[in-house]
Amino acid sequence: MEELISHFETNNNRKMSIEKSPKSKSKMFDGCPAQYSNSFNEQVIFEFQTNFCEMNGSGNLVELRSKVNFSIVNEGDFDYYFRVIDENTSLLYRRKIENELNYHVDVLRKAFKWVDVHSKAEDVMVFGCGIPREKLNYFSFVFAQCLFETTRKVFFF
Repeated sequence: MEELISHFETNNNRKMSIEKSPKSKSKMFDGCPAQYSNSFNEQVIFEFQTNFCEMNGSGNLVELRSKVNFSIVNEGDFDYYFRVIDENTSLLYRRKIENELNYHVDVLRKAFKWVDVHSKAEDVMVFGCGIPREKLNYFSFVFAQCLFETTRKVFFF
């Protein structure tokens, strides 16, 4: 398999970039070296500690990183993101919550899964994070509320 090095930029309008090395025999996910900060007028709406996984060809989630923080943040009116930050506060993943997001809240596996399609590299990747059982329903509600507000440009409450 090819080595996968991903860089997720923290600017609102920037997308993820992917580089591949054909020499590598194993697949690896490496996060962004930049530190995250709460200085962007962001408000953490929902947060929990979990593991960051990628779905393999047989449909099983394989852990990429353990002990990460998954957060849903509000960066202004109708501007919601979810992000994954490792224990060293490095940003591993960040994505806007919007209509184009292909996601699933798997109640049986207690997981949140989403699809990333990279047209340049022709890659389709499925990522996931476990959700504590006691937070599963609230997570589903908060995520749906953020998606509603982003799509409709109307406050839910």
